Amino acid sequence: MACRGPPASGGFGLIGAVSPLAAYNAGFHNVLVLVIVWVVVPFAVGYLMKKVFVDWTKICKPEYFISPAH
Repeated sequence: MACRGPPASGGFGLIGAVSPLAAYNAGFHNVLVLVIVWVVVPFAVGYLMKKVFVDWTKICKPEYFISPAH
């Protein structure tokens, strides 16, 4: 039996706007909290992970994240 749901729920959908718009349409109308949850938190976590794995523990090298020019 296959799981069924809306196609957009399988990923980020329309450029990542599906979840915040769905939350807004569901009745959560605090736009400031939506922006914090879907914009500020992901960037902050990404920055923190970069600090941990590149700068502090040196598990990764900065050049791992640079795409080679073609």
